Amino acid sequence: MSPKSWIAIVMVAALLGGCKSSQPKEPKAFNKDFVPDDANRSVWKALEVQSAAGAAEDGNLYDCHFEGSMLSDLGRDKLDLMARADRHPLVVYVDVQDDSAFSARQEAVTKFLAAAGMSTDDMLVKKGTNPNATSTAAPNIARMWKTENPGRGGTDGDTNVDTGTGGDMDTSGISPSFK
Repeated sequence: MSPKSWIAIVMVAALLGGCKSSQPKEPKAFNKDFVPDDANRSVWKALEVQSAAGAAEDGNLYDCHFEGSMLSDLGRDKLDLMARADRHPLVVYVDVQDDSAFSARQEAVTKFLAAAGMSTDDMLVKKGTNPNATSTAAPNIARMWKTENPGRGGTDGDTNVDTGTGGDMDTSGISPSFK
């Protein structure tokens, strides 16, 4: 037999037989370091703590948190977050105009928090909005020109706006449209 015949026979045998092994290969897993979606992750714990702190800091329940005198899904979710915060007592503000509506909603909030494991000594339900969750805009508006025009202007309390370049500030590298 000629060498060409041997090469042809080997190639045909390789094509027909292949390179199969008697032992099955384990498939490669490129995602083995990824944890399942439902796994406990530290980022979820941080998010939960921050959400609970924010809900408790706000402390307000509005009409959208109720369906009549009963808590809506949104209201239950917010109260659930508020109950997770480490606040003693937890103060909940119910924003209503009608005293009879407040009484019914106060009872719904109290029942929900009691079912969540809070004692009546750890909760306080008040009518109105949280006075600590708002701020006046006047001081922020008075300082707004300083934030919109950094480097321009005087000191705190100065109401005159200096439209110059900010005194001895080096403006050589600043585009003329920003000077």
